Amino acid sequence: MYTQKVKYQIITVAMLGTGDDATIETTLDKQFKTVDKIFMYGGTGFQISTNQNVEFLAGLYINNREIFPTGFMSALLFPYPEHEKFTDNINGEAGGTTIKVRVLDTGNGGTPYTLTILVVLKDRGSL
Repeated sequence: MYTQKVKYQIITVAMLGTGDDATIETTLDKQFKTVDKIFMYGGTGFQISTNQNVEFLAGLYINNREIFPTGFMSALLFPYPEHEKFTDNINGEAGGTTIKVRVLDTGNGGTPYTLTILVVLKDRGSL
């Protein structure tokens, strides 16, 4: 009999505010085979409005496969029911591969914040 294993890999980066950009590159857990979902939170309020000004300068890639294109608005990765078509069923390869994205703060607030990417990894293992 098999049981579904799930891991939530959290990636954070400090953003300085307006005009700041960052390259996020992280190795995914080797013990999990699939990226099932990806969510993104901008700031500490965990409100959809805090994601509105984060744009992908270079697409989001998993194992060199483009998952989201350049120019993609991260607000669509906020865990909101209307966004499930973007956040769910990513079906990317995990198993020690790399997730990479370059982001830009396009807002006008100028306030430093933390950008968080939550990657949901899944695997099947025996009992």
